[in-house]
Amino acid sequence: MSLPLYQRVALKRDLPEQGLKRGDVATLVDYAPHPGGEERGCVLEVF
Repeated sequence: MSLPLYQRVALKRDLPEQGLKRGDVATLVDYAPHPGGEERGCVLEVF
């Protein structure tokens, strides 16, 4: 299942290397294919 673009999402885990914490809200702006053919990634914009 894919979320629609520009949907607001909340992070499910901490991402300390990006300075983000679980519960931070972001906007889904794009999907990115995985170069190895695995699950695609998401591009998020955090305000």
